[in-house]
Amino acid sequence: MEQYLERKVESEQILLLYQNLNSALSGNLLVLVCLAWASREQMHTWGMMLAIAGCILFFLRYLDGLQLSGNPRSIREHPRYWERRYATGLLLTGTFWGLVFYGIIENQNPEMNFFVMCFFGAIVSIGGATTAARFPVYLYLILPICGLVMIKFFLLEGMLYRILFLALFAFIAINVVVNRNYNRIISKSIYLRYENAFLIAKLEQEKSRAEENQALAEDAMRSKDKFLAAASHDLRQPLHAQSLYLDIIQDYISPAGLESLTALKKTNLTLSELFNKVLDVSRLNAGIVIAKQRHFHLTDVTASLMEEFRQDARAKGLLLEEKADDGAIIHTDPVLLAQILRNILANAIRYTDQGSISLSCQVRNSYVSISISDTGKGIPPAEQQKIFQEYYQLQNPERDRNKGLGLGLAIVAKMCKLLALEIKCDSIPGRGSTFTLNVPCGHESEVAPEHLPINYKILDQARILVIDDELDILQGMELLLTSWGLQTLSAESEADAILKIRTACFRPDLIIADYRLRNDKTGAEAIAGIRRLLAAEIPALLITGDTSEERLQEADTSGLLILHKPLQPMKLRPVLYSLLHPGPGRPVSSQQPAPE
Repeated sequence: MEQYLERKVESEQILLLYQNLNSALSGNLLVLVCLAWASREQMHTWGMMLAIAGCILFFLRYLDGLQLSGNPRSIREHPRYWERRYATGLLLTGTFWGLVFYGIIENQNPEMNFFVMCFFGAIVSIGGATTAARFPVYLYLILPICGLVMIKFFLLEGMLYRILFLALFAFIAINVVVNRNYNRIISKSIYLRYENAFLIAKLEQEKSRAEENQALAEDAMRSKDKFLAAASHDLRQPLHAQSLYLDIIQDYISPAGLESLTALKKTNLTLSELFNKVLDVSRLNAGIVIAKQRHFHLTDVTASLMEEFRQDARAKGLLLEEKADDGAIIHTDPVLLAQILRNILANAIRYTDQGSISLSCQVRNSYVSISISDTGKGIPPAEQQKIFQEYYQLQNPERDRNKGLGLGLAIVAKMCKLLALEIKCDSIPGRGSTFTLNVPCGHESEVAPEHLPINYKILDQARILVIDDELDILQGMELLLTSWGLQTLSAESEADAILKIRTACFRPDLIIADYRLRNDKTGAEAIAGIRRLLAAEIPALLITGDTSEERLQEADTSGLLILHKPLQPMKLRPVLYSLLHPGPGRPVSSQQPAPE
């Protein structure tokens, strides 16, 4: 970089010399005309010849500058060549003026000498101003002029000329110092200008590289998401079918095999939970999760969470306690809040080996402070912000699936952002952690009444149309729904469903369709086609194994209820009841993350 800048500065200095050339020649020509007029009476033949030679010299230097102006890039390609040309012209100019002043200055005419010295000063000043950009070149002018004039003063008789000789010597020294300082200022200015331009260009380059890296990272993230979505969809299909069959065969297993079936169900549930973590992140990133805030008692959420995690805590020998205010009423989305607290509690139990875990709340002026504390391993200060990143885990280098995927707190952070809530983590390594959430207070008068228990017997003999291109899932869903007392018609596509409806004279009360069907068809299109056929807005829901953001957004635009594979039968049944027998607040939101 240093050599590059030095070359740029050198080229710019020489270019400045040529840019000042016309001004310098104009000044020189004016001085020559004035001197010729002033000394016209004493000018001899050699003087006339010298004046003509000066005019020719000035014209040749003008042509030199004119040649460069037609090819300005040449000076950057060959700076030393053009510097030599300029220095040669300046040396001839300096010698010319030295001879002129040497010939005009005479001992018999001091008044004329004084007049000539004024023009001498003008020439030196013009030369100093127009060559300050390049100090070595300046010497080619000043030395021959001043040298010949000093010789002349030294040869003339009288004390006055001895004093002028010394004064001229001091004058030369001062001009050299001043020109040198000007040259340093100009050089530094040019250097800084090019250095700034170089740094700006480098900054732009780094910015462009950073943008390219960011684009590559975003492409990699999109590719990762697409891969996860595709892999997740393909793995969810058999897992979904497995969950259906596990629930169906329970009544046919001997007592000796129930323990194995329970273990298999637990494994299935664990895998489902891992997939649901990926799904929740995808849905939050896709922006299709909509918060539905309402007023409710905090204990409606915390009581069920305590019951849910009590057995897990007991299995690890941990004390799980709730210190909640029974009268606390909050205003937020209960499903999302439950998911936030569920993920924090699950992490607390996972990373606490002994001691206790407590969920407490305190009513403040305008909000309720909810805290979950544990006596676990704690989180180092440097890691306390990283834990909210996707796939980031502490103390799990072996990627043990029993410790999750590192998505729980990432989901918490995204849901808190969606609800405009701030999550705070206070932790001391070796002593435990506390996660605190401040939720706005609600009003008693706005709390909705509790729903009556669901009576599933009224679902008996309801007619359900199931559309899925996976035969295993189709058969499993048919067996499950039949075991619940429902009439079922199965189809692999919209055309197949329409054919069977017409053949069997089957008018469904509810349609369940897989979102992704064969031949790039969707379940939403199949549902719309059947509704047109029957001229009725039949209740319907979509089931999908996709987790890609684009596909989730696409499915969400259908306006249909969306459930996600693998779907546990215990979660499907209340959804069917809600769709077939809607009541106030009964329908399940298609945009809420499924509870785990």
